[in-house]
Amino acid sequence: MDFHIPLNSYLQKYRYKYAALYHAIHDEIITGKLKKGTKLPSTRQFAMIYEISRGIVNQVYEMLTAEGYLSSEVGKGTFIIYERKPLEENKQKHTYNIRLSDWGERLSNLNHQSMPLTSALHNEKKCIYFKIGSPDLSSFPYEAWNRCLYAQIRETAIQPIEDMNHTRGYFSLRKSISLHLLKTRGIQSTPEEIVIVNGSMQAIALCSQLLINPKDQVIVENPCYKGIHKAIQAAGGIAVPMDVEKDGIQFQMDNWQSKLAFVTPSRQYPTGVVLNLSKRQKILEWANNNNAWIIEDDYDSEFRFKGRPIEPLKVLDHQDRVIYIGTFSKTMKTELRIGYVVLPKQLVQPFYHSKQLYEPHATGIMEQRALTSFINQGLYERHLRKMTRIYQSKHLTCLNMLKSKLSHLFSFNESDAGLHIFGKWLLSDIKYDVLKQKCGEKGVFWTDSTCMGLGNHSNKQHTACFGFSHLSTEDIKTGINLIASIGETLDFIHHA
Repeated sequence: MDFHIPLNSYLQKYRYKYAALYHAIHDEIITGKLKKGTKLPSTRQFAMIYEISRGIVNQVYEMLTAEGYLSSEVGKGTFIIYERKPLEENKQKHTYNIRLSDWGERLSNLNHQSMPLTSALHNEKKCIYFKIGSPDLSSFPYEAWNRCLYAQIRETAIQPIEDMNHTRGYFSLRKSISLHLLKTRGIQSTPEEIVIVNGSMQAIALCSQLLINPKDQVIVENPCYKGIHKAIQAAGGIAVPMDVEKDGIQFQMDNWQSKLAFVTPSRQYPTGVVLNLSKRQKILEWANNNNAWIIEDDYDSEFRFKGRPIEPLKVLDHQDRVIYIGTFSKTMKTELRIGYVVLPKQLVQPFYHSKQLYEPHATGIMEQRALTSFINQGLYERHLRKMTRIYQSKHLTCLNMLKSKLSHLFSFNESDAGLHIFGKWLLSDIKYDVLKQKCGEKGVFWTDSTCMGLGNHSNKQHTACFGFSHLSTEDIKTGINLIASIGETLDFIHHA
């Protein structure tokens, strides 16, 4: 019988023999090497030829039959019934014009390119990346967290999961968040006003779809988080950038011809500046007088190293105009993907319905329940205190190193909170590009925040964010020293 499959190579790839045999036959059929109508050996013959148990062959034949690749007839044998379509037909399939909605077209036209990975990230050279938004997982209380998680798994194995179908999220978690916000941020809220989301970006996107019509003008900080700009564009809105000054977003009430503003008042992203009290009051007055909404993204103000905590805009909001967004991604594990939004009473139902459209059922319910237990046992507060001490030490090291080693290259914004330090480039564009390239070749990277600025790209000043939270003190020193040593060679480069 003229029949052969390259089983040995699959046995090296897959741990179990049945998986190796399944994929070996499946791939031969899909690629057309075994064509429609081909009769396979009987299970007994197959087992003898390839020295594999007949039971495994039976199991694989049954799997492929169930998936529509094989057909067995009593007294006749097992045959391949899958027919691979010619390449020309497959190509033709992809030539049809796809009609998208206006929203789909706008979304498709956005720049979705992620930060490029350089070759240094793919080789064995150690890479020091001053990226932003990454917590120090080496200090994460895995044992305590796992106890909370496993306890919920055991509990839900013997009783129904309450709130399983609640789009708003696990009620007990919303209650715990409400109490935590009152204690730590001074925000008064009820569990009914809180909705659990899959990270802050989901809240930003849903709010944009709810509150922005095509051609609507939306006030944003300049520079700002690119996700906000994309959400506005996808909804058809027009982002109106307002420059960030040393005391926060530039504010002129007469120029704010809008019904919506996105702000990060407690610690502006990415510059780190704090919106002063006078501007906070004026922005709230603007919202009240113009029947407008304010979306406050409080993304990493949990970690403050000195001075009193900055009150969120939501605390001063007596007219119920502020939508407050928070997240556990910076304080817990990033992949936990649990955020929350505190909504004005008038927006609770509309936001609930919009989230229900995408997620009729709560997601990550085990993690939500475990986080509730983690908070209620005081473990979350203890974790925050510990991480604040660790980050304070790293922040001091990073800031002192940057100021002493790179102050001739960057002007740094000093702040008392957060997990990154923002710097403005002081030299020519060409020198910035050379420094960035040469540091990358040595395996040292930072977050280039130049692209976060809106408006005229040709006049943009290069800026950088140096995230330190995930790095060891030694890596912080090594990385900045390397940037400094390469920076010394820039004097030999003529201005472009």
